[in-house]
Amino acid sequence: MMPGLGRVVVLAACLAVGACTAAIELARPDPPRLYALTPKSTFADDLPLVDARISVEAPTATAGLNTAWIALRPTPTTLEYYAGARWIEVVPVMVQNLLLESLDNASRLDVLGREVVGIRADYALLTHIREFQAEYTGDGPPVVDVRIQARLVRLPRRTSIAATSAGFTVKAEDRSMQAIVAAFDEGLGKALRGIVEWTVREVAKADAGPAPETRPAARSLAKESSHDGPDHPRDQFDLVVFGGTGDLALRKLLPGLCYRDHYRQLAADSRIIGVSCSQIDRDGYVREVEGSLRRYLPAHDLDEATLAQFLGRLGPCHARRHGARRLARARREGRRRAVRGGRLTRLVREAFESLRLRR
Repeated sequence: MMPGLGRVVVLAACLAVGACTAAIELARPDPPRLYALTPKSTFADDLPLVDARISVEAPTATAGLNTAWIALRPTPTTLEYYAGARWIEVVPVMVQNLLLESLDNASRLDVLGREVVGIRADYALLTHIREFQAEYTGDGPPVVDVRIQARLVRLPRRTSIAATSAGFTVKAEDRSMQAIVAAFDEGLGKALRGIVEWTVREVAKADAGPAPETRPAARSLAKESSHDGPDHPRDQFDLVVFGGTGDLALRKLLPGLCYRDHYRQLAADSRIIGVSCSQIDRDGYVREVEGSLRRYLPAHDLDEATLAQFLGRLGPCHARRHGARRLARARREGRRRAVRGGRLTRLVREAFESLRLRR
């Protein structure tokens, strides 16, 4: 082949590839146009000012509405989406942000944003998006249907305070996308205003009422028996916690016992003794438990007097070698399902007796 002919072939191939690339670019559809809705900024003048912190959890929604596509309902039994148009966020996230901004614009509550960490809220607002679509009933403009359910809960126990529902329908001025989005903005704005005003008033009523029982579990325990309450502590005991430095003990068991100590449901001379795979002296164990209590208990529930009293009950965290071996053997026996006739119970009892814990 002549050199000149080879260059011509290569040049023709490059031109063909470039033409194909240009054709692909021309065939690509236009990107969808993004639409945003606005928060509310005007509210009733008689809203009370409340000294409380509130968070807004991400709303729930059906799968058809949990999307950034703008939904439409051409018939009562079908759900479709507008071509070439999307919300700036998926609907639940967009509604959550607008609700946060609207609550903040009301300036009646301390509103915690989505990214706030380390600050405990007093209340939480839970919402569910039931309807958020444009509905067509004829040849005219659609009617936008917005309906949101809301529930206010008190933290940290998530006790339900009140519930409501805000729903509005707004007819678009014409069939254009701009008019339909404007109808969405009006309908959602009315719902946001109703939910914000309702939330502020319900929080004000809840704060003005009697102080709630913050530890219902402890209250129910106090009612179990006439000998088990704030004025009737249980009999003196020694409690041995196997796995005393484990995650379950530090997160759940020991904080629960600290609550009971706060209600004076533990006898004065009762002790709590840990058993773990490693030996820890009393000072080290007390420091570890204190750090866990301060981390996992709400600050307003952890008074220093109760903390000092509870930490005074702790003994060293024992780990005798023969006791640990027997516990490990019992654990292996249990995994092999070879324990019969109370053998596992006997092995654990022997391990406990090997500690020789005495008053």
